[in-house]
Amino acid sequence: MKILSVQEMRSLDNLYIDKFGIPQEVLMENASLGAFEIMRKKKLHLAEKILLFCGSGNNGGDGIALARKIFSFNDSIKVYFLKDPNKFKDASLTNFKVADNLGIQWETLTDDCMDRVKKEISETDVIVDAIFGTGLDRDITGTPGEIIDTINLSKAKIISLDIPSGLNGNNGCVMGRCIEAYYTISFGTLKYGHLIGKGRKYCGKLFNCNISFPTSFTKDLKTSINIPDPLFPRDATGHKGSFGKALFVSGSRDYLGAPLLNSYSFLHSGGGYATLFSTEEVIKSVSNFARELVFNRGDASDTGSLSLANFENIMEASKKNDVLAIGSGISLDPQTLDLARKIVENCKTPIIIDGDGITAISENLEILKKREFPTILTPHIVEFSRLTGFSIEKIQKDRINILRETAKDLKSYIVLKDATTIIASPEGELLFSTAGNSGMGVAGSGDLLVGIIAVNLCNLPPLEACSIGVFIHGYTGDLTCERYGEEGVLPTRMLENISLAIKNLRKNHFKVCKKYIPIEI
Repeated sequence: MKILSVQEMRSLDNLYIDKFGIPQEVLMENASLGAFEIMRKKKLHLAEKILLFCGSGNNGGDGIALARKIFSFNDSIKVYFLKDPNKFKDASLTNFKVADNLGIQWETLTDDCMDRVKKEISETDVIVDAIFGTGLDRDITGTPGEIIDTINLSKAKIISLDIPSGLNGNNGCVMGRCIEAYYTISFGTLKYGHLIGKGRKYCGKLFNCNISFPTSFTKDLKTSINIPDPLFPRDATGHKGSFGKALFVSGSRDYLGAPLLNSYSFLHSGGGYATLFSTEEVIKSVSNFARELVFNRGDASDTGSLSLANFENIMEASKKNDVLAIGSGISLDPQTLDLARKIVENCKTPIIIDGDGITAISENLEILKKREFPTILTPHIVEFSRLTGFSIEKIQKDRINILRETAKDLKSYIVLKDATTIIASPEGELLFSTAGNSGMGVAGSGDLLVGIIAVNLCNLPPLEACSIGVFIHGYTGDLTCERYGEEGVLPTRMLENISLAIKNLRKNHFKVCKKYIPIEI
């Protein structure tokens, strides 16, 4: 399923209308039919009382068209307009006139009726939000803001058409206030804002209504939901060498969990041989829990971190492995950061850089640009801010463009970890992950991701390795959540479920992936 910016969606609409002669009324009709189909399947169209709030743009026109469908089954519907509908234009005006001729009850909101409307909102069963679509370009204030606040306080099931009113379609930021939808029915394709920023919170359950755009219209777009290819069966004649070998340069005195989680998740994901290069202090701790790991002891600095003197030994060890992963929990000791930069600059294998390794490399990005071997970066948003030099606020407002340009500039694959993790390739592809849950927002979860990606990077191209790794990571979090609840999604529990997630995905690829794609009508 493709994901578009608001501008791309608008261009697609215009192309369909101008080049192929499809009337705007047809697109609006298709949108309303799709929305009604969702309501019908959920039996919401038969609710005892339905209120529909319409703005003055095309989103309001979609709402009026939907009101007509509902009215044909249930006359207990009333439409409230934020502006005089007689002043609407084009397809929206056409749909209003039809609705008015049918006798659908409607009223324009005024200050005089607000108290009565608020009472109606508190007593209704279903509310349809068609106030503002993806074209909103200012914060919501005044009467619209008051109505949105009241709707959010109601007990009604709220259905937003295309996008919850107040949610920015490009970045998922809230524009003053925002409808908290129970269902959101997107039209045409998903927009960025549905999945990033506050989108996952305010959209509720997300659906997509294909309003008759041919698939050829979007096939060349490079942004889509992350659904991995089916997993290959394991080689029945394989051995530990054929299932991948990875070297993990990880851990320090104050970070004993990271080296356990990233190297051990490699083995739980099906890797054949995992070597942890760390200090004696770290290895002594990790070996109590993970006896299947191979350990390579390095010299420690005064702070209990890996010293620069380990460089040659790490380089020699890297030659025996398919992948090198560096940075998780290595600390911010200046000597260790120098070591990380030197390793990244000289390593002749694919490399995954995480955590403190990203902080280290942020001080000399030219090292990444000159690398001739695949590089994967796995930052969270604070680390991504260090990579780009942009503030977190700026990134949140323009996350997609900044991420795409940074991956291209650094010639690296970037896995930007967040509620919706996004994978970016140097060639411009973006993959949005819809797997995972808020319980994964805990220290150590990202360390697991490093090991899972590393397994796949041993035998697959970087983008595919990231795609599978991110999906398995999110799906593992969801399996863990099913058993323990979101508060119980600890990385150590996730560790035990990685192999189960892989087993399920290999056995029932379509069934597992289907739950992470919004239902399309």
